[in-house]
Amino acid sequence: MKRVPVEKYKYPNSVNLFKFVQRVMSFQRNERVHNKDIGEILDFKPSDCSHWKRGFKNVKSINDLNSIADYLEVEMSLVYDLATGRLGFEEAYFEYMETQNILDISEMVAKVPRRKLLTANKKVLAFVDKLQRDAKFTTPPLYLPEVLRFFPFVSIQQTDVLDKLTRILRVKSTNYKIQYKNGELSPQTRLAMTKDLARIVLDVERIRFPELGEFFDETIEYEKFLFTAELLCPRRLFSHEVSKVDPQLDLTTQLSKIFWAPKCLINHQLKALLHNMFVMTQPQKKEVSSEKTISVNNSSEDTVGAT
Repeated sequence: MKRVPVEKYKYPNSVNLFKFVQRVMSFQRNERVHNKDIGEILDFKPSDCSHWKRGFKNVKSINDLNSIADYLEVEMSLVYDLATGRLGFEEAYFEYMETQNILDISEMVAKVPRRKLLTANKKVLAFVDKLQRDAKFTTPPLYLPEVLRFFPFVSIQQTDVLDKLTRILRVKSTNYKIQYKNGELSPQTRLAMTKDLARIVLDVERIRFPELGEFFDETIEYEKFLFTAELLCPRRLFSHEVSKVDPQLDLTTQLSKIFWAPKCLINHQLKALLHNMFVMTQPQKKEVSSEKTISVNNSSEDTVGAT
């Protein structure tokens, strides 16, 4: 049977929602998931589940979306944005996987010797800070071409032939091209492009930048995340922008628009900010002092981030 393009379905957003639920469940279970497994989340009959999958049933009620978010253990806003068309399938699944990536890095950080982590932290922060100042970046969002001009061996290109948001091509022995999907540049695509740049600079071509120091397997994933987070949502600007947003509106959504960054990254930076505010107000409690706080993103010289 010939598959109908998503745009031809009656409810294309529901098709994307079904695909998202299916992919996340398959990832969590590490096995193939059947339609009936997905339908059971909402107590759907097989016929209802089939209509949902094929785009003939609109799944958008708050109760249904809450049930899906609770079952998958994901943010309600992610499911809602997908169901309402604010996010496509690729962007939503990318956000989910990035959230898992942040959790994995948090666990990894706890196993790294503190001195080695602080050294990596200091060098990456200094590198990113110099990059932003050279680019005269003072007001978000950061425009990636303004940064890429400092890396002449890296270029970007829109393309139609992609099964994911971005990919890296080695054009010559030491030149690289970051390709990304045609169309509007989404926050998720910007994050994917920045991650690709981090991989090129901190991993593959690190020898070009002696100020980054020696390469270590146990810190490289942390370094790449720190580079990405600080480049798109720098700590020197983040707390200032938080103080300016409307407290009566959704904080994450507002900051996501300001920094042109996905909500998974905004949520992490908010948690890091709150964590460091807590640490600074608890100097008398040695057991929770900054010296014992280790996680993913840095907000002070003594604290290696927060999750």
